[in-house]
Amino acid sequence: WIPTLESETILGINFQPVCKGCNWCCREIEKGIINISPKQGIKLLLEKGVNLQNIDKMTFVTGMYKDGEEVVENILKTIELTKKLGFKGRVLYIGSQIQDRVLVEKLLNGLEETPFKYAYTLETFTQREKMHIKKNGPLEEGLYIIGELRQAGIDNLEYSYIPGLDSLDDFYNWMPKFSRLAKPHLSIFRPTEQDQEKSAIEQLDHDLRNSLSVIYGTAHILVLSLEKSGFAEEKAMAGEIASAVDAILAMLAERIPQIKSSEKII
Repeated sequence: WIPTLESETILGINFQPVCKGCNWCCREIEKGIINISPKQGIKLLLEKGVNLQNIDKMTFVTGMYKDGEEVVENILKTIELTKKLGFKGRVLYIGSQIQDRVLVEKLLNGLEETPFKYAYTLETFTQREKMHIKKNGPLEEGLYIIGELRQAGIDNLEYSYIPGLDSLDDFYNWMPKFSRLAKPHLSIFRPTEQDQEKSAIEQLDHDLRNSLSVIYGTAHILVLSLEKSGFAEEKAMAGEIASAVDAILAMLAERIPQIKSSEKII
């Protein structure tokens, strides 16, 4: 479980750490790691002291299942069991295996009144095949799938995107096309191992300046993109982020000679 700045408690669920979908994986699977059923997983959560009544959002982040049918079955079984134990929160699925209209209807009907959000894992417009062997299809296919998901009844629909992988030209070309159908769900790379964390700390001064610059630029790009897409609330939020980072950069400029102004960095 992860307590967030929004005073929410999010429970990340992944009872399927060993992939059944393809023969290639960038992750090292620890010895003894196995897939377990929702019933077994929930039992472990309870043994570790997780109080499901206090969970605001349950997040399923996975592409490890055999197909979309298996994903839907596992989500529905997990929610069914946790509801009996007091879970009354929302559900977020981050993945791309649920694509069929029939599966979407089965999922929404099974969830009943439980709020559901789908973040379709797009990540990048032009570098998809470098991230995963199965993501080399045309972007028009992704647009079609997201359109079908919305027509099937998913109102709270997003697509995950990692800023910085595409050129600005590709970003300006594709972002409005996808943002007409779904909101962008921004992702970032972050340390996951102790040695990565140590390295990040050692380079904090350099990384801080670069990260703030990227955030500032991304926020301004989002303002332009969201302005075209009609998401007024998100546009205002992106503008606030840009203003906040600009203020931080101005304060840092007094202490770090390399930073003269945000405009010079961008």
